[in-house]
Amino acid sequence: MTYLSPELAEYETNPDSAIAKSLGVSLRAYLLWKEEEFSVRCSALTAKNKRCKNIVTGGRNVTPNIWEKMTGQYCETHENGNKA
Repeated sequence: MTYLSPELAEYETNPDSAIAKSLGVSLRAYLLWKEEEFSVRCSALTAKNKRCKNIVTGGRNVTPNIWEKMTGQYCETHENGNKA
């Protein structure tokens, strides 16, 4: 009989949850970070009312903890509230 650590057992049943826990973030934050390709996207809306796809300054390939802290920031184009 093989015994698994609780962490490994959780990873086998829900890998995203186990990874989020090991990184110290919520599952929701982990999934959003992953969905945004590990980078912080600008929070502004464009003139066409779509979310800007630019990455904020210093927000490329960040850890999920940094991603959480930087979320809500704006790219260089939108820092001053400009719509582009």
